[in-house]
Amino acid sequence: MTAPVTRHKKPHYLLRELLSRSESSTLRGLSQELLGSLITAPASLARWIHSFHPELCKRPALHIVLMGVAGMDGVDSGRWYSLLPWLLGNESLKVRVTLVGYELFGEGEQPFHAKRKATLTSPAEARVANLLAPARLIPGGVAAFMASPAGQEPVDLFFGHGS
Repeated sequence: MTAPVTRHKKPHYLLRELLSRSESSTLRGLSQELLGSLITAPASLARWIHSFHPELCKRPALHIVLMGVAGMDGVDSGRWYSLLPWLLGNESLKVRVTLVGYELFGEGEQPFHAKRKATLTSPAEARVANLLAPARLIPGGVAAFMASPAGQEPVDLFFGHGS
């Protein structure tokens, strides 16, 4: 079976398949425009993985670090990245996503250099809070990541920009 991210060439077909899943019933009623903007980052990442490192799709676990995260890349505490196993066509894949950026806050943290008071939240956040797991959030840059427990773990994919 092909991965949803490669099976659909148009975003609205990918969204239609997502919404047809019983697990996604809480997302029904949200606009296609909103959902499209929320899954753009994880779908783009899934397409890149599937295109350039398809062997990663077959692993039992994957740790991905995204450095320099800002704006929509970290919306809803990165919960939308938990769709990666489905997008990659391997729902048994255990994906840990760590988002690192100066605009991110972990729970209860308020770094002095943060440009925002919290991660962006979408109108869908309340609906996905119990459905999608949040990513690990590390406010700061490379030094903050390396000093964190996540910085001591093996990383399978590391994407960095603006950090």
